[in-house]
Parts: sequence; C-alpha cells; structure tokens
Amino acid sequence: AEPLCDPFCGTGTLLIEAALIQTKTAPGLMRKVESFPVVRWCKAMAQALSEERQRAESLQDLTVRAPITGIDIDPACIAMAKSNATRAHMADRIVFTCRDVRALELTPQFYVANPPYGERMGSESESFQLIQSFTRRLKHEAAGSRLGLILPVGPLEKCVGFKPNKRVKTKSAPLELALLYF
Repeated sequence: AEPLCDPFCGTGTLLIEAALIQTKTAPGLMRKVESFPVVRWCKAMAQALSEERQRAESLQDLTVRAPITGIDIDPACIAMAKSNATRAHMADRIVFTCRDVRALELTPQFYVANPPYGERMGSESESFQLIQSFTRRLKHEAAGSRLGLILPVGPLEKCVGFKPNKRVKTKSAPLELALLYF
C-alpha cells in the first residue's frame, strides 16, 4: 500500500471510504443492527445480520498499511471531515490538515480528489487555474505519483495537462462527471 492524499478533501468522504477499504471494514459494520428497519419485524433477519456482523468483524484487519492524509483550505470542512471520520470509526486512520494546496509540499504518492469545480468554488475559471496549477506542480515536484480526479465532463478535464490512462463517465445528480486516472 502507498500513501494516499486528498488535497481537496472537503468533508472527507473519499478518505473515509479508503480507510474502510484499507481495514477491510464491511459496509454498514459500524451501524447498530437495531437501526436496520427489517430487524424490527423479523427475528430471523436479526439473527442473520448478527451472524454476518460477526463474520465481517473477523475479516477486519486494522493494521495501518500506509498513511491517509486529507487537506482542505476551509477549516469548517476539516472540522466536518474529522467528525465524519470519528462517526465512521476511522479518525485514528486519517490525518486532516487545514492548509492551501498551493502551499503544500508534494511528494510521490497516490493523490485522489474531487476538487472544487465551480459548484463549490467561485467560478469555473478559478477552478481551472487551481487544478492546472496543482497538476503541473505534481508532474514536476512529485514524479512517479498516481492521480485520480473526479471532474465534470468538459473543459476542466483538459486543464490537467496530460492524458488519463483511464476515464470513466458517471453522473452525480445533474452533473455529468468523469473519473480520470493518471
């Protein structure tokens, strides 16, 4: 496993999911079985869920394999990311830092991000400049890094400055997005 960094982590979703995957934590494992509506009316289902929970817990591997880091310029986002990580029982697996990505020292590792692209930032032009600046620095300062970006289909895809090895289109509400892997 290699270090993972989300330089635009927002509320931490990508990193929390990465920590859950790294620890082999089954989806829903941290939820109380009683919170599943079906359990309220079916004792057999409650028993089956309990058995599956035990099996999932036995497969969990809490060994820390590589650091997971989240960075965001907004202190409110960092506070929310920490809170979300705590609720997911992954707070001890992720280091969140409030800072501007433009001041970040880049090192070779796996970077993954759903950067701001106009929906969460002033304008598409500002997003274009921020993403272009980050990817250009990454290319020159952290050669050998891998990068995964989620961007809206269109002009922002081009600001990265190099061709993706893989591109997968998807949707998020009204937005057409592309998962780009470099």
